[in-house]
Amino acid sequence: MASVMWTGRRRTQEAAPWRSFAMSCQRPLLLLGVLLSPATAAQITNVEVQPSSYVTGLTPNSLQVTFTVDTTINGASNTLRLDINNGAWVNGATDVPTLSGGASGTGVAASAVTTGTYVITVGSGGASFATGSPCVITIPSTVIAALPAAGTSVSITITSTGTALAAGANNPGAFTVVAAPIINWVGSQEVGETPTLLHLQVETPFALAVNDVITIEPSQGLFQAPVSAVTDTASADLTLTNLDPSSTYAASTSVLATLTVQTAAVSAGTTLTIVLGANLFTTLPSNVGAVTLTIKMGTPPNQHSVVDAYSGWLSIVIGSDPVARFGNVVRVFELPVHTLVPLVTLPDLKISGSVFEGGGPWEQWFDRFLITTPGEERFMEIKIVKLDTGFNHSKARTKALQTMEVTLGYGSVSSPRYVTQLQDVSQGIPQSFLGYAGLVRKVHRFSSKMRECVDLAGMWSHFYVCSRTADEYYGDARHLAYKYMHLDVYWHQVKDYSVLSGVLPELWGLVPMSETTKAYVKEDRSKTTLAGSPQADLPAPLSAPSATATGGRSCDLQAAALC
Repeated sequence: MASVMWTGRRRTQEAAPWRSFAMSCQRPLLLLGVLLSPATAAQITNVEVQPSSYVTGLTPNSLQVTFTVDTTINGASNTLRLDINNGAWVNGATDVPTLSGGASGTGVAASAVTTGTYVITVGSGGASFATGSPCVITIPSTVIAALPAAGTSVSITITSTGTALAAGANNPGAFTVVAAPIINWVGSQEVGETPTLLHLQVETPFALAVNDVITIEPSQGLFQAPVSAVTDTASADLTLTNLDPSSTYAASTSVLATLTVQTAAVSAGTTLTIVLGANLFTTLPSNVGAVTLTIKMGTPPNQHSVVDAYSGWLSIVIGSDPVARFGNVVRVFELPVHTLVPLVTLPDLKISGSVFEGGGPWEQWFDRFLITTPGEERFMEIKIVKLDTGFNHSKARTKALQTMEVTLGYGSVSSPRYVTQLQDVSQGIPQSFLGYAGLVRKVHRFSSKMRECVDLAGMWSHFYVCSRTADEYYGDARHLAYKYMHLDVYWHQVKDYSVLSGVLPELWGLVPMSETTKAYVKEDRSKTTLAGSPQADLPAPLSAPSATATGGRSCDLQAAALC
């Protein structure tokens, strides 16, 4: 019998090479059909195809075909031909595959790929396939490209010539390419918090029979365990669409949940929606970083990995944003979007900022800061410049500003009399302009992700405005890290905190909060005094407190005063 396994995954745009395509004669995992031949001839039966990921646009590392023959096929007088249609092949490839296991000998040829078909012919030079023995055909990595569009049926046809084997063995429709899963994580992404809901939408590349199992395997512990026999009909924490409501959910460990198909089979190409509620989750672990998800389907223990280590849907973090921190005061807040809000007023400077939303109102980032003299005679405007994943830093001018737009002007920002725009890092900003000496520079410590900072120091304070990517987005959602590129502000030194006013000093606990600022607060995570109210740890003048307002995830204030 025969089986086909396809393992691993890559993005189409990465243009990474396929690693291997293996055809192996082993016990089949998915029965696709029986190849009939006349009673006097040998038979090839039970052909199966198993890739590690069936998702369109991804590149599996290998694909394994399993089949059996009831009579040894001797290459001296027989040939075996494998046609894979609608697969992901590199047109024009003629690289010769190799044989191993029960498939041995020489005489292997590969025809040029045309119209998505790769043809292997074995046997003409003495190759053979032994009855009941494992045999492997390995196709060179140069042949394989990415999976075609969702809904494409990848078919396999096995034929033969010669007196010992019947011609015309055929197994069409080996598997169906599926769309990428849709994974929505609702609720907190913070260490120690319990999420609200996981909404998962995934397609079936092959049919599921009653008692087949769907496994959900996150790379970190998310599930409440042990849990057993949860059904849609009996629990508000499980909602199933296109899967019979009597199907049972269980979680044996925090990293393994299963759904067992009950009552009715599921056809290939069906879109399943699985919604898991809060009571099925445990608190998020302390391992900060991206969480991947693998989804398998089939009959245990021989299940197919339909989605392999899918990322970009959840990143566990410490803290939430936007967040204002000062000493032991930590307050999560939100501001009206695309609206300049007075953040900090000093005796010699005024700082305002505006935010934009990410995927929804639950996440905001700063995209603009406006810094003016007290009478607004002069200003500095700092705006974020959005990059995309295809941006080539190596081709940009070494000193060119790439993530920020920094403008200096006379008069009001709405109707300036004169403006100039800084073009390069290392450009100085004379102290005579705003009363603050300034410098624009790259932060090489974060060279893996483009980051630039405006550093301003004057009589009353020393602070930074820096660009950064949205680091909570990784892997398959890494394009969002650039889409949500934003600005953060961090105060390194303040001469006298008692002279500060504005939204941030109120959020930091230095000034009583106005009703307007109270309305901005989403959550207060401050440590409290015995009296039960937050209290700022006021440092001595000219010290370096951790006073921040960030629009991305929490930054590492111990590493440097640049977040």
